[in-house]
Amino acid sequence: MKIVLVKDYKELSCCAAQFLASQIIKKKNLVLGLATGSTLIGMYKELIRRHREEGLDFSEVITFNLDEYYSLPPKHPQSYCFFMWNIFFKYINLKRKNIHLLNGVTKNVEKECQQYEEAIRRVGEIDLQILGIGVNGHIGFNEPDVGPGGSFSTVPNKDKKRWVSFIPL
Repeated sequence: MKIVLVKDYKELSCCAAQFLASQIIKKKNLVLGLATGSTLIGMYKELIRRHREEGLDFSEVITFNLDEYYSLPPKHPQSYCFFMWNIFFKYINLKRKNIHLLNGVTKNVEKECQQYEEAIRRVGEIDLQILGIGVNGHIGFNEPDVGPGGSFSTVPNKDKKRWVSFIPL
């Protein structure tokens, strides 16, 4: 593991975006695991800038989002689908067919999770997983004192349930 120390959030965002951009340049069809949250907004904005000003090409990149609130429709302002489209996806040239998001209003959570896992298997594996660190120390919603129950599961989060992918490192 390489640890990079930076002076502030802006430098963190630029370093993370630079690393991700270098991986996309090396592998045009990079499979990215993406997350939401305030930690990542600066990185997403820097990637958008690189796309617009430097021509960073996302056209062959494939994405899988880490999680979604159960029972929130995609256009709900608190859904992760809404977040990703409004913060990142609509500003870059990702192909819609290469964007994978969990369906928060599915009637069958188990089937949705199985189909999501199968979609990941079809592309091989996730090459790079982007995660934030929450104020309580969670990483990718692996909440403190809650262990993973499989590849995908639900984890209680206050009064709602959140779908969480547990990616083996």
